Amino acid sequence: MDYDFEVKTGTSVIDYKGKSFYFCCEGCPQEFNKDPDKYLAQTEFRDRRPSPEEVGKEAKCTVMNHKFRIKSNTPVIDYHGKSFYFCCEGCPAEFKENPGKYTAP
Repeated sequence: MDYDFEVKTGTSVIDYKGKSFYFCCEGCPQEFNKDPDKYLAQTEFRDRRPSPEEVGKEAKCTVMNHKFRIKSNTPVIDYHGKSFYFCCEGCPAEFKENPGKYTAP
């Protein structure tokens, strides 16, 4: 879930593996410290829509594993230098929960 908040003087921050993580409340840093790599992984996803060159090409849904034609509103996630295509708006969330399940050889 995304929240908008303003970073102010005194906002809690933790620098971890070259990224700064800002926290909205006092309990969040403790939760972060339990499994910081979980949160780091969430910063490695880049959600986007297909480029004009991709529209019309055939793709396979990363989650549902079926072929479809890419449309202008097809969800795409760039992850670790590779693009992953999804047949519907629900599939990207499942992918983000466990990307290793879908990217393992």
